[in-house]
Amino acid sequence: MLLLHGLGASRALWVPLATELEARGHAVLVPDLLGFGESRTIGTRFRLHDHVAAVTRLLEAHAAKEVLVVGHSFGCAVAVKLAGPSADRPLVSGLVLVSPPVFRDGEQARDRLGHRGWLARRVLAGSPLASVTCGAMCLLRRPAAGLVARIADDVPERVARDSVQHTWPAYRDALMALLDDNPLPAAIGRPRAPTTVLLGDADSETPAEDVLDWPHEQVGVVVVEGTDHLLPLRRPAAVVDAIEARHSDSLW
Repeated sequence: MLLLHGLGASRALWVPLATELEARGHAVLVPDLLGFGESRTIGTRFRLHDHVAAVTRLLEAHAAKEVLVVGHSFGCAVAVKLAGPSADRPLVSGLVLVSPPVFRDGEQARDRLGHRGWLARRVLAGSPLASVTCGAMCLLRRPAAGLVARIADDVPERVARDSVQHTWPAYRDALMALLDDNPLPAAIGRPRAPTTVLLGDADSETPAEDVLDWPHEQVGVVVVEGTDHLLPLRRPAAVVDAIEARHSDSLW
């Protein structure tokens, strides 16, 4: 199993779930995507296919021939790209997409991505303030991490601290990939692997209706009540159950 985090996050998001899955006998890989977390200094280009190439190298290093891929938010986009046709990659036996950003059009994409906060809105607007702000955070990364950890007291400290552990190009390119090169609408409509989608009914960043209103006859959809965009943190048991169900179910 391969667990992929989202934008402005790191592998810390998945560590508790990975520990549970390993305790149930599953082999699990939990990387930091290029430019994020402990991979912050790796890579100079951060397009979707760059992330896919890096993840493919990781799977090859572990001799993985078949993999169930789980993505959260931006990680869902990397996951479905990994499941695309290629003879050079391990077989993706299934996908579990948690809070996937599925947008009908550019206007909706800008609206949804803008819910990520001030920095995201400045990036989408092409403002030079975005790069200046992100650069300042890089110079003040340690105190910024401590400040975020105190403010974001509704998430684990490591997750909060890692929210600033990324480079400006990695953040910018990931955000713009969801705006300009988002593979998720097509992947939901015509999946290339057996797919389960988990949605939070109180998610303002990737609202459940965005998927529910999109054609998805071949995709299993689970709506988890009373939770927001951080489904892996808020309802870990529901995510683990969905992963195990997809792992054991080879039927569409």
